[in-house]
Amino acid sequence: MVLSTEQCLKICGSREHYTSIELFEDMEFPVRIMRCKDHPYACVHTHDFYEFVYVSHGIGRHITRLKDTATRGATNMKHTNIIKGDLFSILPGEAHGYSETRSFRIYNILFLPEFINNIIPGQEYLQNLYFLINRSVHDMASGKLYIHPEFQEPIENSLSTIISEMENKRSGFQEIVNSRFKEFLIYLSRSGQMHKKEEYRKKVALEHDGIRRAVGFIEENLHRSISLSDVADAACLSPEYLSVLFKRKTGASPWDFINHSRIEKAKDHLKNTNEPVTQIAYKSGFSDSSYFTKVFRKYTGLPPSDYRKSLK
Repeated sequence: MVLSTEQCLKICGSREHYTSIELFEDMEFPVRIMRCKDHPYACVHTHDFYEFVYVSHGIGRHITRLKDTATRGATNMKHTNIIKGDLFSILPGEAHGYSETRSFRIYNILFLPEFINNIIPGQEYLQNLYFLINRSVHDMASGKLYIHPEFQEPIENSLSTIISEMENKRSGFQEIVNSRFKEFLIYLSRSGQMHKKEEYRKKVALEHDGIRRAVGFIEENLHRSISLSDVADAACLSPEYLSVLFKRKTGASPWDFINHSRIEKAKDHLKNTNEPVTQIAYKSGFSDSSYFTKVFRKYTGLPPSDYRKSLK
């Protein structure tokens, strides 16, 4: 089951702190996984359990709130770009949230340490994952791992099976959950081994930088005509390689991403202004209002005028 943003917020609410007792159905089996889609934001919050977050689609920014000892306890916000394939850890007490998301889908993997200790005590291969959880809450960068494309689909399959088993609770479900969670950790460990190789880290960093440059160019130029060559030039990549890389890194083609971003911009105008639909279409980068209506219906299920009415 894939949860919408509204369903995720209904489960977790929108408070600033969450506890294990609230989110784990059985404290003797302290694990829970949620799969959320269309996740535009989440208010900054903390919790008393560990969490892995796996980005299965789209891009966004992860916000962490850090205390600045130099300013006697004042806080500042750190924004970390995240993209399809990224996995990062949240420690107990670490304040975090999301912003600037596009086509964003994530798995929230919540657990207490004793759950992992019970299913994989003393496994040496897990040393590759220690950097995810044995870190300071002020060192977010060390708690992030890019999952190699080879392991992304297997990881999603493992997590989906766990979600299904915990929803249905048929006989033996806990044994299957344990097995699949162990499988999930092994895939993380294998990606962790690759992450240690400097050549691989440099390749991932260059690809991420190219995608971020492309996304930045798109977002700055949504109001005007954009060609694939324009985006490729901004990313310092060939158009052909950009198309392949963009799809692999975000789960969407450049054109799908552009249209989705334009529709999100149009939705904001429809909600917050009284401007005519035709004017909003032009401001959102569409030169033809009929085509705008067609694309808007594709992404929202409603024509722009009906969407505006639904907000009242």
